[in-house]
Amino acid sequence: MGGKGASVTALPTKQDISDKLNVLQALVDRMRTICEEQGKNDDAWRFEDIALRLAAASANLDEQPYQDWNDKAHLIVSRLAFANDRIAAAIREFEKGVECEKNAAVIVGYIDDVVRAIKRMV
Repeated sequence: MGGKGASVTALPTKQDISDKLNVLQALVDRMRTICEEQGKNDDAWRFEDIALRLAAASANLDEQPYQDWNDKAHLIVSRLAFANDRIAAAIREFEKGVECEKNAAVIVGYIDDVVRAIKRMV
């Protein structure tokens, strides 16, 4: 078993997850700014609230001992990567003025999913 062709997939590190969370935080900040520029203050406040919840979840994640990460690290990294891709696409559509309400809801949904996944991990 485990001959020359075998490979071992390394567990994501806290830095890997932190990097993806930073991308997500930047996307949320971008969305808040877009809403402010478009005069959609209610949506801007909504994204400000999301940014605060995301920051709190991230802080809780940082406090976890490394050993606790082993079983759940791949799950959170895959959710973050998926969410970041989908949110970036929704923001591009939002910037174009395409289905703004729907895209804002999509973005919030993906962020909520990530926050829930982080909460389950800690």
